[in-house]
Amino acid sequence: MDMTAYMDVQCQLLGLELAPEHRPGVLRYLQLVATMAPRVMDFELAPADEVGHLFVPVEAPSGGTTSVPASAAGSGSGSGPEATP
Repeated sequence: MDMTAYMDVQCQLLGLELAPEHRPGVLRYLQLVATMAPRVMDFELAPADEVGHLFVPVEAPSGGTTSVPASAAGSGSGSGPEATP
């Protein structure tokens, strides 16, 4: 697969302007991910390995930035305002 062409098409589809100085890094990342994808996709999961079936979206803060709640980031604390019963 031509990763440069893929990158260009995806940027166009997403309406994303990629700065010329970022193109080499994005291209290297896409190439890296392409080498990992077959191993990830070939790894068989049992039903118990699957994620939960319930997705509850949250609204982004009004400041325009998003953050991952501590409970979702793997802290395991389960406390705080973002924790759900």
